Amino acid sequence: MPHITTTRIRTYYETAGAGPRLLYISGTGGDLRTKPTIFDSPLAQHFEVLA
Repeated sequence: MPHITTTRIRTYYETAGAGPRLLYISGTGGDLRTKPTIFDSPLAQHFEVLA
């Protein structure tokens, strides 16, 4: 499982897709365990999504 670690926070992330990179930050407080995710959307067909 990939993580980004800072001084106080350890954050899990996933990447998928191909193309220009796109950083996705959920504004709803949801996470990648709840379906559908950003990876199920058309964005993942056109971008490399980091969520």
